[in-house]
Amino acid sequence: MNISKLFNVSNNGAGTYMEIAEMYSRNGMEEKAIDALEKYELFVINSLGENKENLSDTIYFDTIKVEKKLVANEHMKDSINLLFETNESFDAIKDNIRFKELIKRIKELN
Repeated sequence: MNISKLFNVSNNGAGTYMEIAEMYSRNGMEEKAIDALEKYELFVINSLGENKENLSDTIYFDTIKVEKKLVANEHMKDSINLLFETNESFDAIKDNIRFKELIKRIKELN
């Protein structure tokens, strides 16, 4: 059975991919778990792209000096990596090279 088709994941968003990845990982389905996480990664990339606005030019931030991109992107990447690295559901795939590469790619996003 293909869980993603059952739940029509493509229309449900990032959280669904994460939940499906956790379920696959807990049930020993490494490759399917990582496939779902790679789909989740696409949402991360798109979300980080949406946060690239320079807020230092707006009237709301005219008294704050913003040196580089809003810290939200860095915080978001750190939170996602922490989620991957501390989520017990992913203990079974932590040594998988694809899982490690996924974490590395997210850490290196601009």
